[in-house]
Amino acid sequence: MAEKKTGAIAFVVLLCVVAAGGFGFGFYQRSKSKQVLDSLNRLAQQQRQYEVWKREKEELQRKFKRIMSAINRLNKILPNVAGLDAFAKQIEAFAKDSNLTIKRLIPVRQAGKQGQQQGYHRFQFTLECTGTWRGFCEFLKKIEAWDRFVKVDAFRLSAEKEPIPETSILNISVTLSTFVYK
Repeated sequence: MAEKKTGAIAFVVLLCVVAAGGFGFGFYQRSKSKQVLDSLNRLAQQQRQYEVWKREKEELQRKFKRIMSAINRLNKILPNVAGLDAFAKQIEAFAKDSNLTIKRLIPVRQAGKQGQQQGYHRFQFTLECTGTWRGFCEFLKKIEAWDRFVKVDAFRLSAEKEPIPETSILNISVTLSTFVYK
């Protein structure tokens, strides 16, 4: 009986050791699984943050494109000083397309701020040409439809014969202003 008692005690002790080992292993596994879950949660949070950053980046890219488009439109309307040569060439092209014969295109003066100050500055040009009334009207329409900001400050028409028939050749002088960024 003593043997049974000793065997029973050894069995109970063995069960306690196995149970304690099982509990220890369970706690170890639980802490490992908690670490794995924490790591997965951090990765999921990082992924959500990356998606937020990606959406913000895409929105900023769309805003950048809109802003660049607006800047390009403004540069067409009011370019920098380097655009004056292109302005003069386009005025000459409009005159030729409207069947006006150009005598000369004269820079009149620079109005407004002088010196090295930055900002928008006004430049005036006088176009002297000859042509018909219809050609002059076509020229003014082209100026009006142009993307660039151009102001017709004054114009003078004269003919050698009065009254002016529609096909008579007129002497035309047009003063135009544009603005550039310095």
